[in-house]
Amino acid sequence: MIVLVSVVALASCTAEGADYSTYKAKEDIVRGTKYTNTLTHNIDSTKSTARDRMVATCTIETVENGTVVEGSAHKETANPLMECSIFVVKDNYTITEDQINCSALSTNILRNQTSKSVANNGTEASDTVVVTISDGQIVKCPSTITSYKTTDGHAFGTVELSDAKLVSIENTNISEGTRAATYVKTTLRTMYKMALTYVEKNVDTTPASYTVYLTAAATRRVIADNAIASVTVENKNREVIDDNTEKVSFEEVITMTDGEVVRNAKSMILNREFKGIAAYEKFVSNFAFNLANVNGIANGTEAQVSNAEGWTVYGKTDSYSANISNGAAADAFATSYTLYHERANYKDANVEVSFEYVDVNVNEAKNEVSNVNSDKSGYDKAIYDNAIRTSYMGYTQNIAEQVYLYKTARAISGYDYRDAQLVVNDNNVIASVVFVTRYNDGTEETEKVSKTFARSLTCTSNWTAFENNSDQFTHMLDVKLAGQDKKNDGEWAWVNETRTITNIASLASSEQTNSWTSVDPNFITFSRQGQTYTFSEIEFKAVDEEGKVTLSSDEDEKSVFDYSAKVNVTFGSNTISSVAPGKIIVAKEIKGDFPAEWGKFVSAVCTVSHNETKTDWVYAWSLHFENGTLPVIVGKDAANATVDQSLFDTDTNTRFNGAGYKNGKWQNAIAQDNDHYMLWTNTNGSALNTMLYPTATMWNWNNGHNTVFTSDFTFSIENDGKTLKVMKNGQEFASYRASSK
Repeated sequence: MIVLVSVVALASCTAEGADYSTYKAKEDIVRGTKYTNTLTHNIDSTKSTARDRMVATCTIETVENGTVVEGSAHKETANPLMECSIFVVKDNYTITEDQINCSALSTNILRNQTSKSVANNGTEASDTVVVTISDGQIVKCPSTITSYKTTDGHAFGTVELSDAKLVSIENTNISEGTRAATYVKTTLRTMYKMALTYVEKNVDTTPASYTVYLTAAATRRVIADNAIASVTVENKNREVIDDNTEKVSFEEVITMTDGEVVRNAKSMILNREFKGIAAYEKFVSNFAFNLANVNGIANGTEAQVSNAEGWTVYGKTDSYSANISNGAAADAFATSYTLYHERANYKDANVEVSFEYVDVNVNEAKNEVSNVNSDKSGYDKAIYDNAIRTSYMGYTQNIAEQVYLYKTARAISGYDYRDAQLVVNDNNVIASVVFVTRYNDGTEETEKVSKTFARSLTCTSNWTAFENNSDQFTHMLDVKLAGQDKKNDGEWAWVNETRTITNIASLASSEQTNSWTSVDPNFITFSRQGQTYTFSEIEFKAVDEEGKVTLSSDEDEKSVFDYSAKVNVTFGSNTISSVAPGKIIVAKEIKGDFPAEWGKFVSAVCTVSHNETKTDWVYAWSLHFENGTLPVIVGKDAANATVDQSLFDTDTNTRFNGAGYKNGKWQNAIAQDNDHYMLWTNTNGSALNTMLYPTATMWNWNNGHNTVFTSDFTFSIENDGKTLKVMKNGQEFASYRASSK
C-alpha cells in the first residue's frame, strides 16, 4: 500500500533580466511515504487453545513525484499475537432423552469486549464467541489479538476474527463403569467442536485466512423416562440483556420415583430492535417546526421466527409515530419508529411454558431544530432532531431520527464592522468588534467577536554590590525595541512587541544595571469574509523614578542596604509599574583580640608542659591562625586568659614571636631557635620535653585533629573562623575574636 503524506511543493523562480543559461525554474516536487506490509504466521494449538505468533514487517520508503527515492528505505518489525481458547459453562449436568441430539440455537461474536494499550505502540483487543445450545449449554471462545503501529503511526499487518461456527456435537456413551443414580439411563461424554476463522488485514497482498479448531467437553446424564414421578416448572424468568437481546428461562423440575429431584435449566435468547428511519431531506418554507401530536403505537403482524428443540419463537414489528408541523400543511411530516420484539413458547413431553409479548412504553424525549452550515447552494439548512425514550421491562433506550431541512436562502449584500474597542489591562489587551452581515432583504445579522492578548512587564535584574558606603544615583533610562513577533490565531493577527528597559545605578565604586523586559500586543487586526478591520496602534511610554536605599540589617561586620528602582510603563491608557531590586553591602572594620594579618582561626589544641624536673606543669595551648600559630601558656589554676594586646604593638612576626599566658598574665614569648616546638605523645597526652619558649611556627597538630588533650579544655571555631570559644570542664573559660579589615 502506498500512502502519500507531508506534501511539500518546492519551487524557485528567476528575477527579471536574470541569466537564463545559469538559472532555470525548478520543477515542483511532491513528496510522500510508501508503506509495504508483510506478515508471516507461526501457529501452534492444542485441543482447547490456539496461538499465532506473527512476525509483521513494514518497509518505509520516501516517494518523490511517484518514484521511490533510492536509499530511503528502512524497516520496522513487530510481533502481533493471536490467542484463543474454548470452555463450556456447564461441564456436568442432567438432560432428558429428547435433549440428547441437541443443536446450536445461536452463535454471536461479541466484539471489543476489552481493549487496552500495551507496550511498543500496541493495542490488545478481545472478542468473545458465544454459542447457545438447545439443551441449555453455552459454549464460549475468548479471542485476543494484539496489534501494533509503526513509530509514525502506520498499522502493521495482523489478523482479525472473521467467522465462528459450531462444527459438530458428538456424544460418546460412558455409562459403563460409572456410578450414576438409578434414574440415569445413560451417561454421555459430549464433545463440542468450534471452528474460528481469522483473516489477514493491513497487508499488501490478497489477505490470507486460516481456521483453527477447538474442542471442549461436558458430561451429560440422561434421565430414564420411567423413572420420572412428576415434572413442574419453577423460576420462570425474563430479563433484558442489552439494547438488542433478552433472555427467557425457567427450570424444569423433575421429581424422580425414588424421591430425588433433578433441575434442568431451559433458556432462549430473544431478539429486539427499536429503531428510527434513516435521515432524509425535505424542502420547506420555514424552520419553525414543533411537535403537533402523537399517533402512538400501532400493532404489527406476527410471524414465526424459529422452531427448534422445543422452543418456538414469534416476532412482530410495532410502529410509533408523531406528527411534526411548522404551520404549513405542505411542510408537515411524521416520525416513523419500528419496535420489533419477540415472544417464545417451550413445549416438550412434560411441560409447556409461554413467554408472551411485553408492552413497550414510548415517550417523546426531544424535538429540536438546529441551524447548520448549508451544503446546497442557494439554500439555508437546518436539522430537525426527534428522539423518543422507550421503556421495556424497566430497560430504557434513547432512539433518534433526523430530517435535513432546506429553505431558499437570503442573499448576502455585504459586510461591515462597528463598535470596535481596545481595553488595555495590567496583564492583557482585550480587542472586540461587531461583525455585521447585511442581506438583500434589508435585514442584518451581528456577531460580537473578541480576543484577549497577554502582555507582561518583568524585572530581569537583581544585583549585589560590595561598597564603602551606600551612596547611589539612578539615571540613564534607555528603552529599546528588541523584537516584533508576528502572530495569528484564526481570524486574528497581531504583533508582540518586545522591549528592553534599562537604567544605571551609580554606586560609590561601581555601576550596576537595572533591567526589565516588556511584551505588548500591538497592530491588531481581525479578518473575515475578505474584510479586515485594523485596530488603532497603541502608544508605549516608559518613565523611571529615582532609586531608593533603605537599611535592612546592621551587623558587627557589615551593614546591608536594600536598593530599589521603579519604572512605570504606560501602554495606551494603562500604566503598570515594576521594581528592580538590588543590595549594597558595606563592610565594617572589626578590631579583634589578635593582629589582623594573622587571619582567621583555623583550629586549636591543648596539651600540658612540664618543667625540666617534672615537678610542676602548665597548660600549653596552640592557637592556629590562617597565617601562623600562637602558643599560649595557661596556669593550671588560672581562672581565665585575657589577651594583652600591647604585646602585639611592636613585633607580630608570625613565625617566632608570640605570647604566653603564665602566672596569671600574658608575657612575650620568643622562641630560642627553630628546634624548640611544643611536643606531645599519643599515649598519655603529656609533653615529652619542657617547652623553653612558645613558638608560633605553623604545625599540623595531631594530624589535623583540633585537640590532643581534652580532659580539661575544649575549643570550638565559630562564626566562619572569626570566633574561638574555649570551654573548661563544660564551662566557658575564654572567648577570642580574630580581627578583619
